[in-house]
Amino acid sequence: MDFSQHFQPMGDGPMPEPAQQPAPSRAEAPPGLRPQPAPGGQFAPLAPVVTRQANPTSNATGVGVLLAAAGTGAGFALGGGWGALAGLLLVGATRNAARAASGNRAPDPGGGYSEATKSGTMAIFGFGLGGYFAWLASQDRKRNR
Repeated sequence: MDFSQHFQPMGDGPMPEPAQQPAPSRAEAPPGLRPQPAPGGQFAPLAPVVTRQANPTSNATGVGVLLAAAGTGAGFALGGGWGALAGLLLVGATRNAARAASGNRAPDPGGGYSEATKSGTMAIFGFGLGGYFAWLASQDRKRNR
């Protein structure tokens, strides 16, 4: 392909004008954009279409973040730094246990079972570490009284 008609070597001389691209037609509009009719009946420039897609993952993530913050705050209020760590781990372990329980009920036994096993294992470790840190927080409170 010969690009010499579009590009000149560096040096003296004018650069050619870039080729004008035609405006996209209604059928060529990128996803998420659509032509908006102007008051005169002609189409205005493309404007974004605002849509809210139902995504259960984003809702679950928001709930998880709020629960983690609540667990950390409650743990800190009850047991200081060790309590905050315990609260965060126990909330995470509870969410993993719930995910493991729902994964075992998945219609696809192959993929759901492996994810449920991973989540269940993480829940066991989370409950163990969270319980240990809660015990450390209670011992720390007893010493400071």
